[in-house]
Amino acid sequence: MATIVTYSKRMRPMNVYPVRIVSPERPSACCATHMIQIGDLQIEGSGLYYYKRCRRCGFTVRHFLPCVTELAPETIPEVGGIFKVMAMAREHSYAE
Repeated sequence: MATIVTYSKRMRPMNVYPVRIVSPERPSACCATHMIQIGDLQIEGSGLYYYKRCRRCGFTVRHFLPCVTELAPETIPEVGGIFKVMAMAREHSYAE
């Protein structure tokens, strides 16, 4: 699993999304209430994720969305749209 996050004790936290993010190695107490989404949804294999970063300390993780394959995509428009995006991304990667 490739990631743009580098965890370091010595380097200062830095957000240069989508190229690179430098994060502390461990979360702090502030992370429980100050995490925000960085960037858009990303696709890895059959999973969807986005980066979450603490506004105060800079701790960053990839947040994977729960699996929704058991739902009928047409029942929730947003889910149907996600599946369409995933299918188009797969077709595009296979064509190259």
